[in-house]
Amino acid sequence: AVAVCTYAQQVLDYVKPRATAYAELSDLLDAALPACQAGLPLPCIVQIEQCIGEPDMRYCFNQCLRSGTMAHALATKAKPCPTTPTTTPPAAGETTTTYWWQAIVEVVEGTVGQDLDG
Repeated sequence: AVAVCTYAQQVLDYVKPRATAYAELSDLLDAALPACQAGLPLPCIVQIEQCIGEPDMRYCFNQCLRSGTMAHALATKAKPCPTTPTTTPPAAGETTTTYWWQAIVEVVEGTVGQDLDG
């Protein structure tokens, strides 16, 4: 039961700040709806979530409306995913991991209170 409550708190901590951002996106889409038939660029609707985390989401969305592309927001989000490259296959019985997976393992470990990966 404690693990469930701990995990529920982690989910709440993750979702709560995003709820405000999605409410703002909803307002932006509501305001843009009257212009929908007049040529609202499809990338601005499909990729509107790219404006989350931008310093000014309204400016981000309006920039897309002006340019017809969300390239300005996508360029700021392009970050390499750190991984641990392997050049040879692992030996028999040897386990390997990648860096991106480690974050998930650590969240699960924190939730269940056990070290799962040694």
